[in-house]
Amino acid sequence: MRIAIIGAGAIGCVVGGMLTKAGRDVTLIDQWPEHVETIKRQGLRLSGTCGEHVIRVKALHVHELQSVTQPFDAAFVAVKSYDTEWATALALPYLARPDGVVVDFQNGINDERVAAVAGRERTLGCVITIGAGLYEAGHAMRTDSQSVGFKIGELDGRETARARKLAEVMNDVAGSTVTTNL
Repeated sequence: MRIAIIGAGAIGCVVGGMLTKAGRDVTLIDQWPEHVETIKRQGLRLSGTCGEHVIRVKALHVHELQSVTQPFDAAFVAVKSYDTEWATALALPYLARPDGVVVDFQNGINDERVAAVAGRERTLGCVITIGAGLYEAGHAMRTDSQSVGFKIGELDGRETARARKLAEVMNDVAGSTVTTNL
């Protein structure tokens, strides 16, 4: 599964870094040039409750996304709420057809906003209970010790194979379950 994370903030970096460390194919995409360049040059530094790691994760500035030639299976929208629509729209041309999915990585707050851009059939929601901080370019810290970190589900409450598959992937970061009640 190829994963794009739009928004390499605290949550995006911890998730992207831990998934990459576990061998997953992840690309972080962000609009902060210094942050992206630091990750490219030095790797992503993770610290805190996930341990101390420097991980060579792929990172792109938003203007470099056009260089992507292989589609993503999932795009996690992990930006501030006011950036939800453009970040979702940015991901759509780079998603695999017909099964690529956009995951609202904003604790369900913007599920409907993501769905309005991507379509409900291409949207999954995710409740996130891990904590993280980003205090300098290229360095994110995990701040929690939760046993369950992610609850992933369809907007209509159905339990589906794609939600189960994504929950399985997210187990590389923290315990993950499928929910029928976002």
